[in-house]
Parts: sequence; structure tokens; C-alpha cells
Amino acid sequence: GGVTGICSAYLGAFGHNWIHQPKYKHWGWAILSLDTIGFSSECWYRDHLLQHHMYTNTPWDNHFRGTDPFLVTDPSRSRNFVQKHIMPCLLPVLLSFGCYANYLAHLTWILGGQEVLSIGKVLWPLIHYLFWSRWGWYGLAFYFGMNSITANYYFTIALMNHNAEHTLNVKKRNKARDWGEAQ
Repeated sequence: GGVTGICSAYLGAFGHNWIHQPKYKHWGWAILSLDTIGFSSECWYRDHLLQHHMYTNTPWDNHFRGTDPFLVTDPSRSRNFVQKHIMPCLLPVLLSFGCYANYLAHLTWILGGQEVLSIGKVLWPLIHYLFWSRWGWYGLAFYFGMNSITANYYFTIALMNHNAEHTLNVKKRNKARDWGEAQ
């Protein structure tokens, strides 16, 4: 499960990069790499590319408060005792459910009419079913473990990348010559 989980995290990283490249998105590589691990490549394109990357680490960034109230990433906000000392220790447990939280959030948006259904939305439950039909509850436990490792690895890298000290250097960001350099 561990090796498969890390491979899935790398697959998600490739999917993240393929969303940035229209040719690969058009070829369906984004669906194969993001939707198969519980993310929505369509929603990712819109929310990640057109929202997050335009406003990275600002209050307009839709990822800026994505882990609140469990993990406060905004350096200008104060943290209570639990947020400062307890939640960082529990973060791996919370992140274990990251793929499932992403999938359920997007499914809720589909059911609410805010998102469109794509073939990719069927892939993840199908994979769960295949693991269950072959190995029963052990198969589902294995697949959850794999998704837990994927989410911990994937989201930890994202949190470290976007919350490192250099990303919060406003003076340097304001001196950037273009949008890409500001990232």
C-alpha cells in the first residue's frame, strides 16, 4: 500500500502539471492522473489554475484557508493552544481523509448543480468497488491506506511549498516582473 500510495501521489503531481498544459489536459492525461485518485480534473483546472495560481498565498487564494480551523496557515492570524500544539500532531490523521474530502466536496457540488458530471467522477468509486469485490474489506482497507499515504504525501508537499518562508516574502513578490515569477 505504501509504495502504491507514493506512486499515486506522484501521479497526482503529474496531473497537477498536466492541468497547466492544455495539450495534455486535452489528451485526457489529467483525468487519468487526478480523477483516479479522487480529485476532479475539471474542478482542479478551474479552482487551481484560475483561482489559486492567480492569487497564491493571498486572502483571494481558495487554498489559503483550506485547512482551517485545524491547521492555520495564514501567518498573520493568531493560533489558540489547540491549533498551535495539538493539531500539527494530528495533521497526518486529518490528511488521511484528504482524497475523500476532495471527492465528497466535488460530488456535493455536482449534486447541487454547481459542477458538471464527468467520466472521471465514476472512476474512483469504481476502483473502490474493484478492490472490495476482489479482496472484500481487506481490499477497501488497503485502498484507504493507499489513499491515506497519497493524501499525506501530496498535501504535505503542497502545504510546505505554499507556506514556506520564501512564499510569504511580500517585498520580493511585489518586485516580481511577472505573474510566473511571483509564484
